[in-house]
Amino acid sequence: KNSRLREMSDVAVALVPAASAKALKDALKVRGWLSTARRPAMVGGRIAFPLADGAEDAIALAASTPPFCDIEAVERIATDALAVKKAPPPQKQKPHSAHKARVAAAPTRPRAQERSFGGGAAVRGSSMLPPAAAVQRVEAASDADYEWLQRQVFSVRRPAVL
Repeated sequence: KNSRLREMSDVAVALVPAASAKALKDALKVRGWLSTARRPAMVGGRIAFPLADGAEDAIALAASTPPFCDIEAVERIATDALAVKKAPPPQKQKPHSAHKARVAAAPTRPRAQERSFGGGAAVRGSSMLPPAAAVQRVEAASDADYEWLQRQVFSVRRPAVL
C-alpha cells in the first residue's frame, strides 16, 4: 500500500540536456509519450520532460534511436517538482442572433473561387463555354497493336475511351 501511495505522489520524467530538448520534446509529443498534465522543468541542470503513463517502457525500447538516445536518464520525481498545466480557456459561444445579423450584413459578392473559375456565371444558369461533345467509346480486341490504334483511334483526332 505504501508503494502505491509513492507511485501516486511521483511522476516519471525523461532527463535531457538543454541542447537536445526541442527535438526530443517534439518526438515525445508526436508519439503521445509526453504528459499533457504537467509542464517540463529544470532538474539538476537538465530538462525534465514529464512522461505519460506507460511511456517508460516504450522509451526504454527506443533508447538506441535518435532523438531518444539523447535521454540521459528516466527517473521518478515528486509531482510537486513539476508545475501543473492550466486547462485551455473555454471557447466563447457567439449568440445565435449576433451570427444572423453578421450573415445578413455580409457583402453579397461571389466567393473568390467562383470568380476565378467562372462559377458565378454557372450559378446564374449560363456558361461561356460551348457544350462538350460526347466522347467516343472504342472497343479494342485483346490483340490490338499500335497500327490498329493508329488507324481506328489516333488518326480520327477525337477524344476516345478504350
